[in-house]
Amino acid sequence: MPPAPVPHVVGEALADIARREGIRNPKYHVDLGSGLADGFTSTVYRAVITDEDAPEGSGAPLSLMCKTTQNEAAVGHMFARESCMYATVLPAFEEAGRLRPPLPWPRPYRVALAEPSAPLVVLQDLRPGGFRMADRRVPLDHEHCRRALTQLARFHGASMALKTLRPDHLQAMHDRLGDPFRDIPQMAAGFAHFVQSVKDAPDMLLDKFPEGSETRGKLKEIFTQCTEDVNRLWKNPDDDAGMGTLHGDCHINNLMFQYDEATGAVAGCRLIDFQLSRSGCTVWDLVSLLLPVTDRATRAAHWQGLLRHYHAELQATLRAAGCRDPDAVYSWDQLTHLLRWAAPYGLVYTPLLLHVLYADEDMAKEIHEDIGAMDKALPKPKDARAAKVHPEVKQRFGDLVQDLVDWGWL
Repeated sequence: MPPAPVPHVVGEALADIARREGIRNPKYHVDLGSGLADGFTSTVYRAVITDEDAPEGSGAPLSLMCKTTQNEAAVGHMFARESCMYATVLPAFEEAGRLRPPLPWPRPYRVALAEPSAPLVVLQDLRPGGFRMADRRVPLDHEHCRRALTQLARFHGASMALKTLRPDHLQAMHDRLGDPFRDIPQMAAGFAHFVQSVKDAPDMLLDKFPEGSETRGKLKEIFTQCTEDVNRLWKNPDDDAGMGTLHGDCHINNLMFQYDEATGAVAGCRLIDFQLSRSGCTVWDLVSLLLPVTDRATRAAHWQGLLRHYHAELQATLRAAGCRDPDAVYSWDQLTHLLRWAAPYGLVYTPLLLHVLYADEDMAKEIHEDIGAMDKALPKPKDARAAKVHPEVKQRFGDLVQDLVDWGWL
């Protein structure tokens, strides 16, 4: 067993994995793999298991990422959902979409809840393959976006293929996943609490969009609507277009990118953290990925090209799965219509996410405290701490508003 202070549930899982992988005399090296601002629901340990009895040079060490939490009451259901995704949903997507490696997600090693008080997910550690997190404060450039959209399109396309070809099977998995914002009172109230923290975000743009201007009026209306009813931030369209399985939390902190060792160029991407996955309109993943974490220059040069690439990859997945008419499942016109419909609400998500991405240590502690308090009492909107205005957040938020105005989307 790995030595303390590694949590018992992590050590137990690593010992079990070593046995199942045929490692006879395991040696464990475990490090804390996440910082305070890297994630707000999980503690990550990175483990390397070597076989002391193996001949020198006979095999690579087994590198793993172990996610657990000390606050099961508040976020244990997220681990149950992610376990369901890795154990049941993603394998079904791989089969239905006839997906070939590299898959859009890391390989799971242990995904069941080990015990009620200690949720755990153990995955392949992607770092030995040249993967790492991108700098969360740096906007994603064209190539990063393209790599992320490739894998997101394959994920969405496989879910839509299953919905088209085996709808009852997908529905059964969606029923098992549930909807955290519908089923878990703490989640709905907690998210509403955080949205309240950016209710005055339009005020940071008063110098650009002053009181009395049309854009100022529209911003106030959108932020008021969403702070009064957060369901607007993930509602489904009136028809069935774009419906499938949502990643549910698709942004820069939940992506890992692979980099070429020699050139440093981005060479691949994986989606991680499926803790909020659920049935829904897939356009919301596009909104959360493309709007908050790109800058104006990238959108000006590559917006249409990135969307075309995403749609082409999605339709290629549908075709590979056996859907003869991908346009009947999700056409280009449906995609662009949905994106235009959802984008104004993405304006609310933008300062909310950027507030987290630019969090300093004190701010990160506040966010952890707010999440940790959810198991004790439902948070009240009036108790929400106002998001601090960071100059770069103001710039990026203002640029996005201006883009939506210029496109006629606001």
